[in-house]
Amino acid sequence: MSSSPSISFEAVYVTDAVRLDVADLVVSLGGTEVLRGVSLSAPASRTTAVLGPSGGGKSTLLRAVAGLVSPDSGVVRLNGDDVTTVAAHRRGVGLAFQDLALFPHRDVAGNVGFGLRMSGVESAETARRTAEVLERVGLSGVETRRVDTLSGGEAQRVALARALAPRPGVLCLDEPLAALDRVLHDRLVAELHGLFTTIATTVVLVTHDQREALALADHLVVLGDGRILQAGPPQMVWERPASEEVARFLGHQVVNDWRGTGRVVLRPGALRIVDHAAPLRGRVLDAVFAGEHTTLTLAIGEIAEPVEVDVVDPAALGWRGQDVGVTIDDERIWPLDR
Repeated sequence: MSSSPSISFEAVYVTDAVRLDVADLVVSLGGTEVLRGVSLSAPASRTTAVLGPSGGGKSTLLRAVAGLVSPDSGVVRLNGDDVTTVAAHRRGVGLAFQDLALFPHRDVAGNVGFGLRMSGVESAETARRTAEVLERVGLSGVETRRVDTLSGGEAQRVALARALAPRPGVLCLDEPLAALDRVLHDRLVAELHGLFTTIATTVVLVTHDQREALALADHLVVLGDGRILQAGPPQMVWERPASEEVARFLGHQVVNDWRGTGRVVLRPGALRIVDHAAPLRGRVLDAVFAGEHTTLTLAIGEIAEPVEVDVVDPAALGWRGQDVGVTIDDERIWPLDR
């Protein structure tokens, strides 16, 4: 994929603001309950990220919102209207699938304009809107290319363009960047953030990538084992996880017996290595190089279990078996047992 195309940050469409509300949604697939009473709200014209591990029910939630899966019980509402039994093509909900689901026998224009044609949009308008949305996702002029000649990043943009073309009130994205390498992934995260802030469409994306969710979301929902574990502004969820499960999934350390006071979350920067002598000492059990930093595993006498600290000192790999000084920033510690 060429490094030049990029998503335009100009306003793509102006749609009516649509608020999504899901109440007590239960969905079973193959006799297994996948969603267990899920309730959430996605604010209109904002980006809601549903974060959780694989197999937690994220994709099933999107399919229920889009009308591709019928719930056992519960309600899906758009701007307060119950659409639970409304056919998928009548909901005004766009869905970009995790596997992209592009039609290999159609060219790019044929894929992007598919939903428009199925909705009865005439050919000239379909062509105009297809060209417009392809320009916005950085793929202007590729209408006649076969989709099997596209790079991974280009194919992802085509899938996004196809979902945007019908101008949905709610745009659902299922692991939109999961198949991309990290460099391209991070670039598209930045571009999508810019795009989402310029369109009126309500965006709901699901991902297992914590960095992606935190970067894109205005509202963050953590889903695990078919249940909502926590929801709120991303910074609040990051800094004040409601449970050990949420904290660990966000990548935080959890110490189960913190200096005799119970379980605490150690956010990044809670512990720091200091060069000078410090009252608190730690023995370096292991040191692992991680590119931009080295992760040290420390045994600290008054803490019941080993803890990890990231340092940028290039000499840190040689500290195995040594004692180091440690300082604790109490502002970076969040108690779970309150």
